[in-house]
Amino acid sequence: MSETTNPVGRPNQYDPSYCEKAIELGSKGKSLEQISGALGITYRTLCRWRDEHEDFCHALEEAKI
Repeated sequence: MSETTNPVGRPNQYDPSYCEKAIELGSKGKSLEQISGALGITYRTLCRWRDEHEDFCHALEEAKI
């Protein structure tokens, strides 16, 4: 019997290009909830990516300014 590794859960959909999009949306006054919707992700995923990806965290901080 061969062992195959089956990934658990969804693959990580994070793309660094989301940083630019988040900054652009933030400059238009969009909230984090609206940014997550525009990126096609849940607010929970946005928060997880913020915690896991330093570049995305900085982009969200810039989007708030």
